[in-house]
Amino acid sequence: MDKLTCQMTVLFEGAFWVGVFEKTEGNRLSVAKVTFGAEPKDLEVRDFILKHFYELKFSPEVKTQVKERKQNPKRAQREVKKQLQRAGIGTKSQQALSLQHEENKQKRKEKNREQKRIEEERQFMLKQAKKKKTQRQITKIVRNSMAALKLSLIQKYKPEKAYTYVYSTGFLSGERALTQGAETIEEENAFMSHACPEQGVRALILTRKEEVPRAYSVLVLSETGIQEIELGEDFPDRENDPMLFSFGDSFGLIKAKKEIVYFTGDFSSPEIIPIKNGLLPFSKVLPDNARERYFQTVSDGRLIPVCFEKEVYYGLSRCFALLDFDPVKKEAKWKGFSEIEKNAFTHHDDRTKDAPKIDSLKMANEEIYAFTSGESTGSVNKWGMDYYALAKISPEGKVKEKLLESEQLKAGEKKSGVNGTFTHSDYLILTPLFNNDDWKGKQKLFSLSKREYLDITMPRGMTKHSLYNICGELCLTALYDRGLKEIGLCKIEGIE
Repeated sequence: MDKLTCQMTVLFEGAFWVGVFEKTEGNRLSVAKVTFGAEPKDLEVRDFILKHFYELKFSPEVKTQVKERKQNPKRAQREVKKQLQRAGIGTKSQQALSLQHEENKQKRKEKNREQKRIEEERQFMLKQAKKKKTQRQITKIVRNSMAALKLSLIQKYKPEKAYTYVYSTGFLSGERALTQGAETIEEENAFMSHACPEQGVRALILTRKEEVPRAYSVLVLSETGIQEIELGEDFPDRENDPMLFSFGDSFGLIKAKKEIVYFTGDFSSPEIIPIKNGLLPFSKVLPDNARERYFQTVSDGRLIPVCFEKEVYYGLSRCFALLDFDPVKKEAKWKGFSEIEKNAFTHHDDRTKDAPKIDSLKMANEEIYAFTSGESTGSVNKWGMDYYALAKISPEGKVKEKLLESEQLKAGEKKSGVNGTFTHSDYLILTPLFNNDDWKGKQKLFSLSKREYLDITMPRGMTKHSLYNICGELCLTALYDRGLKEIGLCKIEGIE
């Protein structure tokens, strides 16, 4: 067992009297220092040692040399006299005190840093709470004062067969939207005119049968009922989804990026129109790893935006291309393949290379509109979205103008998220993912021209329906309850 010795030295240092305790255990020396102020008397020193010795905080240990040797009594007396006359402490003790000083200094810095961090967090939480309170007040005011689009029921359909989801929708105009000229196509914007079933407007729904998961069907809704056009199990491949688009009184389905199945007349004999992918095999517009997705797109002309996914496949869309389709010459070709630039959005994530997801695309008046539901690759149902935005973009994916942009949704206390779907009208349908947000799970409309929100008032008995598309005064709704249960065609009564 190492020998333990301890000695105390009282000395005048600077403006105060201090006491230095030197504890030696084996070859290890540690020091503690206490400030008395005025010169202490012997009894005061004794009382301090008896009462407070075990409260002393000794410095980290330093190595020292201890020489064990026998001394005669006279030498011992001289050593005691020398120690009494010494006015300071040894070099090793000074080193130990210096270490203790640095250690205390570091502890103070860490404590101050932690207190500063706690204070910054407190200030941040106060600002966030104030911001949320203000946002809730604004949302409440907007919700209370927001106009509503009132719908009335024209016709309700109950499918005889079991179908899954509404993947995408479209409308067929009562009159031909395209008239043939000598060398050109004259385009009439039939989708932006007021229409109703009496004028022959029909609605389209792309869906699948429950008993045959790979068998897609197109449901054509008119005043006479539902006409089902079965596409068969071999229509889609395992990598690409079919993409539905309407063109006047005809419609088409893009099949595996390579061809258009084009339906005209009574839709009994579709035409197959190949799609050119670049002029030469080594100059392809679409990369080989691009996968076609069925997300709803709308166009008022020959250029049709189409959603794609590449490299990592989750059934999402992060890329888009433009399809140049000439229904008179029966020609089609791909033009451009791009991603939406992420840096244009306020809450983009620089930690990943993922481009913004694309919910829906629209080509109107030679402008491309895109709705993005953020960039997050995690489960949206589990974690919520990071942000959403509506923007005008160029064919190269550059953001020209942001019409709508949310705050950072993951900074809130609750999960949040909104999906957007373009319609054959001026409105964008906004569908919240969760029922506990500020919208209480209710859909809203956003006007692209007026830049304002509208509530939706469904007909009596149809409050569980969701709105999927609008064409003029005609609205397409559907009820999903573990399958497609009801479909409704409604008319816009007005804004209240």
